[in-house]
Amino acid sequence: MRTTLQGKVAIGFVLAGLGLVFILVVQIRYITGLLNDSAEVERTHEVTRHFDRLFSLVKDLERGHRGYLIDGDPVYLVPYYAAEKAIPQEIEKLEQLVQDPAQERRLRAVQPLIEQELAFTKESIRLRDEKGPAAATELFQTGKGLLIVRQIRDLATEMDQAEMQLLADRSAKERRGARFALIALGAGVILNLFVYTFLFYLVRREIRQRDTAEEALLEAEERRKYFVEHTGDIIYRTGRDWVFTFVNPVVETILGYKPDELVGRSSIDLVAPAWRERVAKF
Repeated sequence: MRTTLQGKVAIGFVLAGLGLVFILVVQIRYITGLLNDSAEVERTHEVTRHFDRLFSLVKDLERGHRGYLIDGDPVYLVPYYAAEKAIPQEIEKLEQLVQDPAQERRLRAVQPLIEQELAFTKESIRLRDEKGPAAATELFQTGKGLLIVRQIRDLATEMDQAEMQLLADRSAKERRGARFALIALGAGVILNLFVYTFLFYLVRREIRQRDTAEEALLEAEERRKYFVEHTGDIIYRTGRDWVFTFVNPVVETILGYKPDELVGRSSIDLVAPAWRERVAKF
């Protein structure tokens, strides 16, 4: 069955609408993904800041207790006790922020090391207070504290590198999403341009076909009029009541009546009186 112009236009608009819906869906997904990725990137930066802060507090522990062991001045213990108080808060914050399984394992691994460092430094300070610098120095020279700090530093470096890798992966994901959205947008625009161009072509073709048909109809009507007006035979048209509605000009040559004189009159009037009744019955 041949599809009408209205049907073709409707199909075209449906396709164009679907193209626009596709573009809208892709853009919504891209924007949603971009917002999520931006939040993840910000969280990665925050995790990195807290990792750095945690390791800085561990170094404050080491520097504070070392300075106290060497000099015996309690002023060195001020940053030490401040770090001891702040470390649990930093660990709790990191536990809330970290979502990557590998980073969670590293965070769990660093916590007992920090507890060991706290225990070691407290024991050093206790020995300094109770038995003097020599006992504390002897414990310090075992290198246990430095080994613990080195292990913590290595884990902190791994954490930083892992977060940087996560950041790079998320940035790459954002770029892939942006490229896909751009490609989808371009494809949607091209599809809609194609559909609207095709619709324009269909409408123009239909208009040309109609113009051609109208011209052919007018030409046929002109030929009909010419034939009717120039034929040598009488051509007429009557209604059901035998009244003339049209008579061609040749009637004047043959019967002597002008067309206007016959239009509106009954054709029975032109029949001989003796035949009128019989013709009317016919």
